[in-house]
Amino acid sequence: MPKNQKNDSQIQGLIVFKGKLAQIKTREIIEEKKQQEVDQENKIKLLSELIPFGALYRYSILFVNESLAPITEIRARVKFPELLFLIRHYPLSIIFSTSKIGIDETQITFEIDSLDGNSKLQISLYFTLADINVKGEIMLSTSFINNKGFIRTLNVDPTILKLQPFRFEQKNIPSEEIGAFLRLEDMKKAVKSMGVGIKKKPNLDLFFNHATQLIKLHNFKLITKDEKNRIAWFFAHELESNEDILVISQIVSNKVEFLATSKDPSLLVSFLSNLSTDFKKSISSTGVVAIDQIFNLECKFCGNILPSFPKKGDSIECLKCNNEQVVW
Repeated sequence: MPKNQKNDSQIQGLIVFKGKLAQIKTREIIEEKKQQEVDQENKIKLLSELIPFGALYRYSILFVNESLAPITEIRARVKFPELLFLIRHYPLSIIFSTSKIGIDETQITFEIDSLDGNSKLQISLYFTLADINVKGEIMLSTSFINNKGFIRTLNVDPTILKLQPFRFEQKNIPSEEIGAFLRLEDMKKAVKSMGVGIKKKPNLDLFFNHATQLIKLHNFKLITKDEKNRIAWFFAHELESNEDILVISQIVSNKVEFLATSKDPSLLVSFLSNLSTDFKKSISSTGVVAIDQIFNLECKFCGNILPSFPKKGDSIECLKCNNEQVVW
């Protein structure tokens, strides 16, 4: 090909390429303009919900974008009382910043880059109860930038958490009827599992005796007890909720566990939190172990109970999500 024809071909190709770039740029401008014209008024929503979740409380935050255009730079702030202790959240990709507000409140803040049109995003916070004798509220506020570049804010009404005191009276249930009780409709179950981290060989009989005595102090009826395998079943009727409750105390795989079953999920959270707190205080009063040497054995990723209490520095794999973690 002659040199001048070759140059003409390159120039023509360049012109075509520039033409394509211009078309792409034009489409982008048109698309951006269309998104700016989308009406987002009353189409960005914020919802929250606090519910019992096993032995915890789960606070769910739901961002809903019902418009056709995305929102960006979403910032959220959650304030909660000292009676709640945040132990994990989901999705794990969300990064929190935590700070103290006064003497009895904690605040967490987090950011989300964007939320596409016609989409939702739920964030779940999991709390354990640090104190069942206090009431408080959870406050949520957010801000975001809409498709026109303006900052908008969304708030929800405070969520009030006021725990009912529990009062038990002994109630008998034959051992052969326990299985049928566990299979009743709407029955809820929850577990508190702890590991005692000391250098010496743990005195599992001591742990078991303290755990069973704590349940008896709440006026539960001892149904049956296996000293060799360190497991005991208790039963009672809770007067405030008017519901029966079965509680099991056991030592398994070097874990101290309380398992409870009832139709009232809030009762399970409150009572198991109370039992685990009292166990830590009771066993630490013996001088054998300090409270900060007692570790919760929920998976840090999914909340499932870990299969055993590992040695210090050893990792353990969760049987549900298969993530490995070091407990202590």
